[in-house]
Amino acid sequence: LILAVPKLGVLLMIAKLALSALCYTLTIALSLSCTDARAKSEVVQEHEKFSVKAFIDASSFKQGKATTYTLTMHPKPGYKIKVETPFKAALSSDKEALFTPSSFTNKDFIDPETPNKSISSLLTPKIKGIHKIKADVTLFVCNEQLCERFKSAPVLEVTAY
Repeated sequence: LILAVPKLGVLLMIAKLALSALCYTLTIALSLSCTDARAKSEVVQEHEKFSVKAFIDASSFKQGKATTYTLTMHPKPGYKIKVETPFKAALSSDKEALFTPSSFTNKDFIDPETPNKSISSLLTPKIKGIHKIKADVTLFVCNEQLCERFKSAPVLEVTAY
């Protein structure tokens, strides 16, 4: 019995150290994952002939500070986004925010010569909290035979600090 008690004490000490190490590791892992989630925020809405990606650098998204919001339309192989036909996009938020600008046409593409078409806006959140940024997009996607009109409305959730 005297020999068993010291072994039990050693086992308890090892278990306590292992538990402390596990808690420390989990704390580090959780804080890194929270930092990564806050570092950039994006959402991709997939369609059969194209996709729409909304992106913002969430680490810069702070109350009263302008941050660049970018929306990019990616045509799938064999398709292209038309720049001559009507394109429009309107940005909105469920919380108070200022978009500069908030509406776009085909004249607002960052580089109309590239296959992927992008627009960007400066977004300034007026209040802290989770913002749901919505982009209502109407665009024409074409292949060699046909042009079709599509609508897309990706919603990007990002937290303003």
